[in-house]
This record gives sequence, C-alpha cells and structure tokens, in this order.
Amino acid sequence: MSDSKIDFSISVAVVLYNSSISAVNNQARNILESTKNFKKVTLYLINNSVDNVGLSSGLRDLERNPRIKVLIPSANQGFGKGNNMVLPYLQSDYHFVVNPDVVIPNENQLKRMLDFLHVHTEYGLLTPLIKYPSGEEQHLMKREANVLDMGLRFLNLSLFKKRQERFVCLPDGYK
Repeated sequence: MSDSKIDFSISVAVVLYNSSISAVNNQARNILESTKNFKKVTLYLINNSVDNVGLSSGLRDLERNPRIKVLIPSANQGFGKGNNMVLPYLQSDYHFVVNPDVVIPNENQLKRMLDFLHVHTEYGLLTPLIKYPSGEEQHLMKREANVLDMGLRFLNLSLFKKRQERFVCLPDGYK
C-alpha cells in the first residue's frame, strides 16, 4: 500500500449478541487496522443484547474513537433488523456486513474486494471466501431450501451427496 489514502469511503456493521468486550475490542482493532488506508471509515457496533449493561458500557468506551458509532436498539429484533439500524446513517461508497467472529487477515483484503466491485459495476454484492481456522473452505452459500434439503443437511447421507453438494453450490464453485 502507498502512503496515500484509498479514495473509497466505507462503513462496517457488526451485530453483537452477548459478546465479550475483549472480543469486541480485538475485532474493532482488527477492522480499524485493516481499513487505516481508507479516506473515511465508520464502524457501527450494534448491541443486540440490550440487557447486557457491561457490553453497552464497554461499547460506549469504544465510541470515543470518532470512527466508531454504537447503536443499541430498545429490543433485540434479530440479526437482519440489527444490521438495518445503520441504514439511516450510511453515507459510504461501500458497506460491509461483518459477523462478530470475522478476522480480516490484512489490509489488502478489503481493497481487493472494493477494486473488483469498482471495476465490475454489474455486481451489487460480494462475499469473501470463508474458511475454518484449519484452512478448509466453509460452504456458506445455500440454495433455497425445502424440507428434504434441510433434513439431508443434518443426516449427511452419502446416498444424496450430489443433491447436498448442489444445495451448498459446490458445482458452481467458490472461486
């Protein structure tokens, strides 16, 4: 990376539920370090564990950083609504929805994603390749499920292996 700032403004939303403040601190540090070369970054921390006073207090301490904004709903209405809380505040060129357990390996990862989106304007959504700590790919993309697919997912019968692979989009690949 050069010393000049990347011209994209970005926002990141993390919906938390009874997370430890040390884990939140580590993730906030990771996100802010990984985005230090962007001209404008806002990290939204949404505390969906509204009765967790300790977490709320720790988040307020983090909010001293001008790049961090804390949102605490009056009630936990789920992950989706938690993420939607940031919509009225967004002014960024690009927005990231990040789970609380995500670690960004280095500052080049987000820039690579944004460079791709900037060039390929026909795409409106991009997801990174997600891996387990062992390095094995997680197959998170799923087709619309029916009762059979949900049952097969939990039974793991080799008889229906091709159907299970199709359900997690393996034929399409994760590249």
